[in-house]
Amino acid sequence: MAKQLAGMWEDKKERKLKVRITEFQKKGKRSPTFRLCTLDYLDYYPSGKKRLAKDREELKKKLYLEKVAELEAEREVKPLVIIKESDKHPLGDVIDEFVDTILIHKSLSTYKNVKQQLSYWKEYKVNDPNSIYSGVKFEDRPLSTFESESGILEIKNARNALRSKRRGDSTLNRYLAALSMVFGCAVKDFLYMKANPCSRIRKLIEPKPRLRYLSKQEIKVLLDSCESHHLRDAIELSILTGGRKNEVWKLPWKDVDWSLNQLTFKDTKSGKPRSIPMNNTIRGILSRRRKEIGLQSSFVFPRINGEVFGDNPTSFEKRWRVAKEIAGLNKPHEDGKVVWHTLRHTFASWAVMSGSSLTTVGELMGHEDEGQTQKYAHLAVPHLEGAMELLEKEFSSKQMVNKPAIFSELADYKEEKSTF
Repeated sequence: MAKQLAGMWEDKKERKLKVRITEFQKKGKRSPTFRLCTLDYLDYYPSGKKRLAKDREELKKKLYLEKVAELEAEREVKPLVIIKESDKHPLGDVIDEFVDTILIHKSLSTYKNVKQQLSYWKEYKVNDPNSIYSGVKFEDRPLSTFESESGILEIKNARNALRSKRRGDSTLNRYLAALSMVFGCAVKDFLYMKANPCSRIRKLIEPKPRLRYLSKQEIKVLLDSCESHHLRDAIELSILTGGRKNEVWKLPWKDVDWSLNQLTFKDTKSGKPRSIPMNNTIRGILSRRRKEIGLQSSFVFPRINGEVFGDNPTSFEKRWRVAKEIAGLNKPHEDGKVVWHTLRHTFASWAVMSGSSLTTVGELMGHEDEGQTQKYAHLAVPHLEGAMELLEKEFSSKQMVNKPAIFSELADYKEEKSTF
């Protein structure tokens, strides 16, 4: 201790007790100097009584040891707090960025559906007193809070909380898929995260997809049940083109190309335009409607005010329900109820049963994934008989004429072998 105290001195000019501690000297620099106390504090007690020489020395030792302990504590390596990129971005801001930069380029129907689904995720709150984020909206939480096991479990519980009589497992999967798109962009496009939390959540098992399509007799009865030729034309156009409801109802005349003999659905679910060649029936329907509507409207199926065609698309919802009821198509069916989308299934089903390949049908329907068209594959089986007949004819050709004899000799060999 005497050696350490040797570096201590009383600065009369500044009236301070100072010390130079060599243990904390940095390379290439002088030993640091520290002020321990004033000389008045060293000489007198707070009560004003003068300290004895022995007491002064004890105080010097005490102040020295306290300063060394303080410096030792400061010299300890403190853990470096690393702020991740995912700590900087609240989920709500990332959802808005996704909507403005990615979702905006999707079709109008996809944009509306996904945006509505994402609003649920923004407003959802965890109601768990054990969670530090209990009562906090998802939109206000940083992305990093969803990277942990507990965060992933909260996403799963939020998805399951959607379940109701009107929302089945298919709907729940769609909601999760919407959030997964946001996290996916945060990983690949925005570089805010390293992994998508939704990829850790298994999809719910969805019920068998509906494949209700209309028979020829049902199509005839439905068309006869239409109260106006406008609804009849829309139904026929959907069946003949495989167009979705909004694709047909909102089809503008500018997307009908008479010279190329095709119509184009531009506001599609995939966001990619889809062109359909016009056969004589389609061309006949559109020609008749063009003659009737003239230049009054820019839409093939405009809203009608009295006898005047408006310049905005119509809605057939009410008239569609009436026509289904008259046609008896509201009765329970093992393949599901009849909706407008059933007309699209009808197009695909009859195209396959008429001999069209699944690839061709998929292109006409705008399927991006071949698996979407595979649900119609079973309808093609009865129409593969021609291929089987060709195969049979090939096996019966001259090159194969001796095959039956070979097979009979093999049968005789097996019979002889069994006698041993």
